[in-house]
Amino acid sequence: MSGEAEKNGLFVIGLLGGIGSGKSTVARIIEARGGGRIDCDDIVHELYKIESVIESVAREFGDQVRGPDGIDRSTLGKVALASEEAIKRLMSIVHPLVVRAVQGGLSELEKVDARFAVIEAAFLIEAGLDKFCDTIWFIDVDAEECRKRVVSDRGWSEEEIIKRDQYQMTPEEKRAHADAVIENRSDLAALEAQVDKLLDRN
Repeated sequence: MSGEAEKNGLFVIGLLGGIGSGKSTVARIIEARGGGRIDCDDIVHELYKIESVIESVAREFGDQVRGPDGIDRSTLGKVALASEEAIKRLMSIVHPLVVRAVQGGLSELEKVDARFAVIEAAFLIEAGLDKFCDTIWFIDVDAEECRKRVVSDRGWSEEEIIKRDQYQMTPEEKRAHADAVIENRSDLAALEAQVDKLLDRN
């Protein structure tokens, strides 16, 4: 899993986990320990403001996905989640741009002599971002508690969660790609202790 990560001179951590599993929380813990954080959701958010990307996405999914400030992510989500084929069409547009942005972000972190970095992405493996990682951590959660958390925090319906989940790798598949497992089944202190233990190993 080292691959291109060796070229960056950074120790790069990739995070795997389902929707609401706590990837962002773990990434923030790593960031608080001095690591550089690359949030691919933020990258996509910025990409959807770029005219050439807007044109490409609108050409594929229709002008209905245009919003006042770029791509309307809510509308796009409904259209793209209609089928696996639609998801793949969107990924073919967005993922190469995300990979390029991640590579640039890692290069910038190398310039400031960051010791380690974390990549937070919903489709880490599918987008090929694992090629930049020295290690991959899977965040394991109780599925029922996770769904309740997403419904409460994000206001999503159970149906929407199921629809989004069905186009991601299963938890078992994600775990198979991981070098380490973090149990997110207790409190923040327990989560921080696990992250610190894994960081100490490297």
